[in-house]
Amino acid sequence: MRNLRRFPPTKVLKAPTSSAGMVGDGPFGSGMNACRPSLDLDILLSVMPWIQSRKDVFSFMLACKILYLSGIPIYLSFKNTITDAHVGSFYWFLRRHAPMSFLALRSLVFCITQNIDGVASMLTDILKRGQNIEYILIQGHTMDKDFAIYRAIDALPALKTLDISNCYDDPEFQPGMLFQLRSPLTQV
Repeated sequence: MRNLRRFPPTKVLKAPTSSAGMVGDGPFGSGMNACRPSLDLDILLSVMPWIQSRKDVFSFMLACKILYLSGIPIYLSFKNTITDAHVGSFYWFLRRHAPMSFLALRSLVFCITQNIDGVASMLTDILKRGQNIEYILIQGHTMDKDFAIYRAIDALPALKTLDISNCYDDPEFQPGMLFQLRSPLTQV
């Protein structure tokens, strides 16, 4: 495992001790107030994959740059909902941290309702680079006229669940476009 530490370890403040070696006065020592509790960075990095909440992972990521970079794959492994409002920012976030970010994607929900220029190409690029995507739910009209998104879905090797039930209302949808799938789907 490579060493992720790029900065020197944080210093742990120690409470002043008396001549007898005891820390301050009282049962907990008065010097404990001068001491800021901290965990070693290695402990935080080892705890991070066990966090079950996307919000908690994000809180860890705000602590420092090392936790931010190591938290990206964990954060993206949760369900990612892509809407009209933030498709561009999500795409540029993925590109900024590529290829790690694209490979960390596991679950995508597309909720695109407007036909905005460039959205189809962004979604196609996400699907082409996200080779570990296991779940896709498509809501709204995200399919472009040249069916590049279909071809990108066909090429996903790890796809297990594909929900395109809302696309049947789209007059451009052709179910035959998805017969070239490389992945062993378990649920459609």
